[in-house]
Amino acid sequence: MARQFEIIFEKSGAVLVAELLESEAPITCENFWEALAEPLRRELHHGGETGPEMWSATQERPALRKLHRLA
Repeated sequence: MARQFEIIFEKSGAVLVAELLESEAPITCENFWEALAEPLRRELHHGGETGPEMWSATQERPALRKLHRLA
């Protein structure tokens, strides 16, 4: 079973459960899980101009691994 994460909306009590496509994007997913080693509390914004997405500003940028590997 794929690993899942939750986004909890405090005001409504709604919980969003999602999983990442780790086999399709392993490096991106590894960066995601490392960045979420500790739970985050952030304000989410709707990306109304670009479709069904949410985004959140971060206080600091986590160190990321290289996104591409050269053959």
